[in-house]
Amino acid sequence: MSKHTPGPWRVGTSSSLRSEWSCHSDGNKHSGWQPVVDGSGAPVAFVVDESDEWELRKSFDADARLIAAAPALLEALEALLTEAEDLVFATGGGSSDVMRDARAAIKAARGKA
Repeated sequence: MSKHTPGPWRVGTSSSLRSEWSCHSDGNKHSGWQPVVDGSGAPVAFVVDESDEWELRKSFDADARLIAAAPALLEALEALLTEAEDLVFATGGGSSDVMRDARAAIKAARGKA
């Protein structure tokens, strides 16, 4: 399994990668894309939106921000899980459902689920 592109990632803002919108022939439907880029500005993902509804299009930028935060979120979850496991071991407690869910999320992100 290959590793993901190293973070940090961010929502692209360069003029060549900026979100572009176009109106379809029906006059209503808009489509656009928002890049998520790595530290060098190279694209790692694109969020595509083809929604007719403005309210649904609001999630477009939020989705791009969430994807951009993925490497930092994964790193933080791994560190938090390690600390929680150390604390459980030190106190003789048992693992929780939250810890199990965290392990499953990490495995999914690493392509091991």
